[in-house]
Amino acid sequence: MGSNKLANPKSQIQVRNATAADVDTISELTNRIYAATGMPGHSRASLRGTINRFPQGQFVITVNGKVVGFCATFILNEKLAFRAHNWIDITGYASRHDPHGDWLYGMDVCIDTDYRGYRLGQRLYNERKRLCQELGLKGIVFGGRLPSLAKRIKKYGSVEAYIQEVQQKQECRYLVKDFGTSLSPKSTRQRDSRYCPDRPALITTPSRTLQQSCSCATPS
Repeated sequence: MGSNKLANPKSQIQVRNATAADVDTISELTNRIYAATGMPGHSRASLRGTINRFPQGQFVITVNGKVVGFCATFILNEKLAFRAHNWIDITGYASRHDPHGDWLYGMDVCIDTDYRGYRLGQRLYNERKRLCQELGLKGIVFGGRLPSLAKRIKKYGSVEAYIQEVQQKQECRYLVKDFGTSLSPKSTRQRDSRYCPDRPALITTPSRTLQQSCSCATPS
């Protein structure tokens, strides 16, 4: 892992809010992480806008002072959060942030490839949960882009078939929703994942609604 310092038990890990001073570093990090996927990282302009609109909802994780991960969120009203949408439309790079909304939307989480496997991403997810509770929101709604799908769509034939294959290989720990394809409301809601701090989480599928106990109500 080259420059990875986490092998040293004295390494200092910190999660904090992102600031304007982090913009250049975050932009470089995200563009490097997403380079192999064909998707763009975050531009400096979009990061400045995101941080200015909702500074509480933007986080970085550092190892010995080096930024190695980024997490972006914003707030939406329920009607907008759960209607059919794609990633760019729903996020607008946080331009849709509504301080009077009732759901926290998970826009992005990424970790430097040299620092993966140490549960650093989990620490960022925990910050989302803490923020959700602190602001008294109904919960968190989030989804993930599918950066490898464009190269494999001919092989699998559909988004659903691709997701099933990934899940079977245990390469995906979270229920995901495609944001890169125009889908019907029924299809896009198929893999919604919601974190609810004060009641069971609901996962809506085309055929039924499943209830799961929310074991993460208190961030660890």
